[in-house]
Amino acid sequence: MPFRGSVLGIAALALLAGCGELPKPFAHSGANLSNPLLRLADGGGVQVAAAPGLFEGIAEPLLAAAVKGLGAANVPATSNAQVEGIFRLTADVSIEIGNPGDAETARFIWRLQDANGQEVGAFDQTITGDAPGWLAEDREIFEIIAADAGSRIAGILRGDEAAATGAAQDVAPFGPSLYLVGVDGAPGDGNTALVRSLKLVVRRGGGQIADSLDSATHLVMGSAEVSEPQAGSQLLVVSWAVTGLDGIELGKVSQSNRVPKTLTAGRWGGLAYAIAQGAGEGIFDILERANIVPARRKALQIPSLKN
Repeated sequence: MPFRGSVLGIAALALLAGCGELPKPFAHSGANLSNPLLRLADGGGVQVAAAPGLFEGIAEPLLAAAVKGLGAANVPATSNAQVEGIFRLTADVSIEIGNPGDAETARFIWRLQDANGQEVGAFDQTITGDAPGWLAEDREIFEIIAADAGSRIAGILRGDEAAATGAAQDVAPFGPSLYLVGVDGAPGDGNTALVRSLKLVVRRGGGQIADSLDSATHLVMGSAEVSEPQAGSQLLVVSWAVTGLDGIELGKVSQSNRVPKTLTAGRWGGLAYAIAQGAGEGIFDILERANIVPARRKALQIPSLKN
């Protein structure tokens, strides 16, 4: 297939104070993922709490994932009610049930307040699962949602007005529509987690995700390879090919890094989201280099995630 444009995503490892070694692999080489929020004013951080009445079975893993997601965005956070932060982030979930036999739709609601109780930012994320009861079984989605929420909160604390209001983004009416064929080769739940995360990243960036080939203009196909572990880590290589409906390849995003083997054995969660962030930037670059202008990348409106 003709090859036009190549994007190489290289990983960086970051050490966060008090968080130990947190790999942030597979960042797109053109993206600046630096974040100055290692220390907030007065040395405080964000206290994460569940909204009153939130079911404990959902609240506990969601808050744990939120603290982890904020930490990955270099925002100090805790869910310990005895430790007051200079900001308070409240998490809530609203569940909608459609027709009998349909998968539930979960609306994750985040509200950030300062020490005086003044709301400084709010946004929602809406996700539809794959099968009834998915929210109780598919807990890796909490990490993906929380990783996205963490980056949104970081934007709010940096003074990003679009992140604070959750304003809808402008979507070009005739922009490319990407059909994600899938990912092969990832251990654990990596294949599913990578697809879900990339859908989230592309839509957040202003791109369109097609639910079927009939409404698609381009295809995205992913593959993953994991080496045999050495000294507790293994080489993870993820590739994404972008093609037209005619099968002609426009470009490929290649990402690689050594990661602890424990990150790939089970649920990928935030790892999948970190990979998708770099991949999304690369995919947009491929489309731009091919003179296919995606929708403008601004603001942050979370759409449904459907496989």
